Amino acid sequence: MVKETNEKNLENAYRFTIDCALGNLTSEEKRILHADYIDQLEKNWWMEYYSRTSYYRIKEAALRRFINCLHFEIMV
Repeated sequence: MVKETNEKNLENAYRFTIDCALGNLTSEEKRILHADYIDQLEKNWWMEYYSRTSYYRIKEAALRRFINCLHFEIMV
């Protein structure tokens, strides 16, 4: 019972941390991360929205911001 409660609390903490990190992204950054990692759209889904340079620039910024937010949340 205690183990299940601890696991549930940990799962909720992970979800909260990820939601906070996603909340700090711009709408374009969210769109790219959702499409690439959550919705797992087809490989070149972005071609009708972005140039190659813009896509990779925004994706890199999104990943950096997301990881920095996760790092900050874990450190606090």
